[in-house]
Amino acid sequence: MVPEKGRNAYTALRRELDGEPLEAAWLREVIDERGKRAAKTGAGYEDVREQVAFVNDISTTADGSTLQLGFRDYGRLNPRPVFEAAELTTRRVEGYESPADAYRGGASRFYAGYDELLEGLLADDDRRLGGFEETVTAAMETYGYERVDALGDPVQWAAMAREGSVPARPTTVLVPSGFERLGQALARRAFERVERVGTYASYAQRRDVPFEDEEQLLADAPESVAGIYMTVSGSTAAEYGLGVEPVEGGVSRLGVFETDSMTDEITSLKGFYDRYADEFASWRQVIDTVESTAREFGFREVNTPAVERTELYRVKSGEELLDQTYSFDDRGDREVTLTPEQTPTRARMVQSRRQALSTPIKWFDTSKRWRYEQVQKGRDREFFQTDIDIFGVESVAADAEIVACAARIYEKLGVRDRVDFLLNDRRLLEAMLRAEGVDNTTQVMQVIDDKEKLTRPEFHEALANVGVDREAAERVDELTSISGPITETVEELAERAPDDEATREAVERIEGLADRLGAYGVADVCRLDLSIVRGLAYYTGLVFEAFDSEGELRALFGGGRYDDLVGLFGDREVPAVGFAFGYSPTRELLQREGKLPPETVTTDVYVAPVSESVAPEAVDIAGDLRATGLTVETDLTGRGLGDQLSYADGIAASLTLIVGERDLANDEVTVRDMATGDERQVALSVLTETVVDDLA
Repeated sequence: MVPEKGRNAYTALRRELDGEPLEAAWLREVIDERGKRAAKTGAGYEDVREQVAFVNDISTTADGSTLQLGFRDYGRLNPRPVFEAAELTTRRVEGYESPADAYRGGASRFYAGYDELLEGLLADDDRRLGGFEETVTAAMETYGYERVDALGDPVQWAAMAREGSVPARPTTVLVPSGFERLGQALARRAFERVERVGTYASYAQRRDVPFEDEEQLLADAPESVAGIYMTVSGSTAAEYGLGVEPVEGGVSRLGVFETDSMTDEITSLKGFYDRYADEFASWRQVIDTVESTAREFGFREVNTPAVERTELYRVKSGEELLDQTYSFDDRGDREVTLTPEQTPTRARMVQSRRQALSTPIKWFDTSKRWRYEQVQKGRDREFFQTDIDIFGVESVAADAEIVACAARIYEKLGVRDRVDFLLNDRRLLEAMLRAEGVDNTTQVMQVIDDKEKLTRPEFHEALANVGVDREAAERVDELTSISGPITETVEELAERAPDDEATREAVERIEGLADRLGAYGVADVCRLDLSIVRGLAYYTGLVFEAFDSEGELRALFGGGRYDDLVGLFGDREVPAVGFAFGYSPTRELLQREGKLPPETVTTDVYVAPVSESVAPEAVDIAGDLRATGLTVETDLTGRGLGDQLSYADGIAASLTLIVGERDLANDEVTVRDMATGDERQVALSVLTETVVDDLA
């Protein structure tokens, strides 16, 4: 596996495609040079898209080799072309977004920059960062990979600042997006003291200044601002007059890593992941937090099929969604689909029990979903999602409770101050547009949905293209610019909104929502933003999105009111409001904030028999402790005591009970505190009570 873009992609592909009928230099020009420029500026973008489509259509060569390119959204003006895969006569070469996709996915060989690998590896708080090469080499050995080569020019990471000198104690240190963890680690190494660390992009956004490249931003920043960035041959740091101090050990190369252990094994599909016990322990804690919050608000757990009739999704979304699903004919020649989303299933369930269910119907469910989409960061083909919905209530009270539940999740995860909820009401937006003489509201709302990506002249031009005259466009621009904390902004809205009955009713509803959110204590994290639109064919009233307040991540998840959906599946109209909680973006936020639960398994007690003769007594003790709800393991392999203690340490046991013949003769066992190594004898008669108290 190779990087999907950039200088490292070209270096790796040049080596992998040597002697093959596919040309690496041409690939570099498409996915890195012209493609990168087109994504950033828009220049030549349509030509690039046509060229990629042409290549994919005729990618089979005379010897049967094939090439596949794709596009990925990196937050630029346009998606960027990327290398997806090349099917060669003897092997397959795949592109990856994250190096973890390669070494966790079982690639027999992969290429990765040391710095990219370290960014992922530093998620493990116990890993100490040494020199890049040594740290990466040792870490990859734990995954069964040997570093067999290093390619390309060295890349030196350095501390930088304006006017030729680097302050020892900067007030702010800027790090590149995508290298936040590595940047923070290097900042601690490079400076005597660091008060604040943020990304170059967020710094530029907060100060509303242009951001073309990192060195330019530092050159224009105050003297108290420093940065961590990489220097390569031809670096522009000198052109901007920046002071540069290399960070010791911070040299990156493109490493080549190989393993023999996975070459002939069947591995997981792209976009599907094996999550072993330690990794899933971290996932489980986040899932438990989401589900426990739903239960606090009175939502009841339901369980739904993983496979539905394809017609269920055709009714809701037409053929467009089906192009992104895992659909097939089963052995009964029925068209079926792996569940890509939960809402149609719930709508079907509500209709099938419409006479028996009393309102409000408050349901939640966590399960896997499947979509055949382009794999990218935060978007896999198999993914966990928790849906939380209220059916049967068309009121501000239900809207507010849904938002409050979502906000409470982030409070319990410890990142409440890093999440903002942007809210709007589709009925409000439609009423205001009609009051301004706009009849084709759906087309205009499609333009409004793209407003954030457009300059003001581009926005007005897009409105003109759908028939909005200049005066109305000015007014639409003005109204959709209303944005701010919901409690204060509803007052501004009431003053500036058109004075007609439909708009007044919609404004009153927003005012009621603001009051309810205040009662829940979450109004401070809610912002009214009249440019938020979301799914035009889906939502009917409230729409909201949860965002990283620092602007460094894409939307965390979204939700809203969908009063028309349930009626598509039967003869009963049932109002509904809810959201689908996506885990990958939230886990990325938790990781950046140091709040991600550790990837470690934990055990309350390990019971260690010193010999086979006392194993039955150890099993009895373990059973008594398990009856109290503790997680307890005991020996299954007949290992010696030393090996058992090592195993207990490896499973993070809090206590180990050593069961020996001498102790049992005295009706006691030895209790060892695994954190301190302290031991004491405890009578069997009070053992269970003592252990429970120790762990309380």
